[in-house]
Amino acid sequence: MKKTLKTVLAVLLGTMMIMGVLGGCAKEQSGPTSAPTPNDAGGESPAPASPEPTEEVLTELTVGLDNDPTSLDPWSATDTLASTIFSTVYEGLLGYDEENNIIPVLAQELPLVEQDATVITFKLRQGIKFHDGADFNAEAVKLTLERALDPANGLSRRSLIECIDTVEVIDAYTVRLNLKYSFAPILNAFAHQSCMMLSPKLIESGEDISTHPAGTGPYVFGEWMDGDHVSVVRNADYWNADAMARFSSIKFLPRPEAATRVAGLQTGEIDVIYPVPSDQFQLLSTQTGLDVMCEEGNLVLFFEMNTQKAPFNDVRVRQAFNYAFDNEAFVQVVENGYGVPSTSSMASCDWGYQAQTMYEYDTEKAKALLAEAGFPDGFSCTLYINTTSKSQKMAEFLQQQLALINVDLKIASYEKAQMNEICSARPEESVHDLRCGGWGPSTMEADWATRPILTRATWSCDGGSNYSYYTNERVEELIQIGLSSTDQNERLAAYAEMQRIIVEDAPWIFVDTPGVLWAKNSNVQGIYITACGQIVLSQGYRTAG
Repeated sequence: MKKTLKTVLAVLLGTMMIMGVLGGCAKEQSGPTSAPTPNDAGGESPAPASPEPTEEVLTELTVGLDNDPTSLDPWSATDTLASTIFSTVYEGLLGYDEENNIIPVLAQELPLVEQDATVITFKLRQGIKFHDGADFNAEAVKLTLERALDPANGLSRRSLIECIDTVEVIDAYTVRLNLKYSFAPILNAFAHQSCMMLSPKLIESGEDISTHPAGTGPYVFGEWMDGDHVSVVRNADYWNADAMARFSSIKFLPRPEAATRVAGLQTGEIDVIYPVPSDQFQLLSTQTGLDVMCEEGNLVLFFEMNTQKAPFNDVRVRQAFNYAFDNEAFVQVVENGYGVPSTSSMASCDWGYQAQTMYEYDTEKAKALLAEAGFPDGFSCTLYINTTSKSQKMAEFLQQQLALINVDLKIASYEKAQMNEICSARPEESVHDLRCGGWGPSTMEADWATRPILTRATWSCDGGSNYSYYTNERVEELIQIGLSSTDQNERLAAYAEMQRIIVEDAPWIFVDTPGVLWAKNSNVQGIYITACGQIVLSQGYRTAG
């Protein structure tokens, strides 16, 4: 739901300003109300079509983002920013529509799911070519999936499909997947923006896929000038004639400084920006010719603590840091009211969420726990952040909070890719105490909200996104129950217990779920943003005037 200028001003001027702002960030339909379950395919589904604009102009679109992408390999990148870019170039067998329904894309229809969700058969669309001229067919699907599954490749998104045992080519346009075990969210996994199909020619060429993408999408990769821009250009030979690209090109501009992003939008240099800094949301809302929007998000923000490194290997220290953190003050000071304090390890709009008893702000209790852990006078530690304005604000707020319990927090700021590399050393060699992070599952459900960031198999040193090096045997058991059970109630019970244990173990300082704040030129239409912050641009266009 987009907020009009009148709505924004009414909310901001109301006596219940903070609650009003948060309510305004709610979409009418934020996610699935029950777990998506695999269904047998019906009939052939039409290719996704773009809306019919009354009048449009074929021009370049410019998008201002808060960083460079970490990679353009969809099976390697873990940042939503990168998916905003590579989803214009790549496509998957399945995808999500704007209402979070799973739809066929390169698949002809939803797959046939048999034998308790252990055998999945995809029928593929025919007559499609990759940008480099290679044919899209069953062999291309097999090669893409087997590359992702090979542990030697160290691809972080392998965990999406690690349930697959073998990939069979039945004929040129039919693929059968044999799973190791029942996997309830299998369709969600294939609809995830990272589960993209890669050109077999690209895979076999030895080219660096992270910087030379080749997919089947409506845009073709142009160039990546690190620190300056990434560009894609219109694919004149796109397979779906009803959904051709409507921009001549798209240029993605890294603008870590929030003020620079906003200035670019105001001057017309940039057409779309994300994120909008919360302290400038009101100002932008008053400017004619801009659409400034707050959407409900499922990104949870947190500070990951290195649970394998002293003193954070002591749960009392981790709990003390949570008691010392005032979430409500954070939402008002850092988010300017556009957020909700964390009430679990995942967002309330994700399927499987259950509200937990969180850490009530209590500095005396925090000090007592530190003393009990052997640190009555506090200690020094280092937080690693990326170079964005938001990360700096978060870090400074935490620094002030921890000073009240005699903890001297030092801040180390790096470009995002370098920060992630530093925080991916083996635990015994790791230098980071804390890392500023966030996670929002594109699948909108509890498994992907947890498994990639809080299990042993996904430690960052092994190519995953678990920078806290957290592991708990019971949590892992509960995740497996949630994955393999076909009983909805059993799955929900497992996820509820899992969240309770995670909150008690406190691998993070639990922060908040911010609203998704973004803005665009009013003449840019047909684009939207997901709950986790991916801007979907493929069917965007510009109107005249």
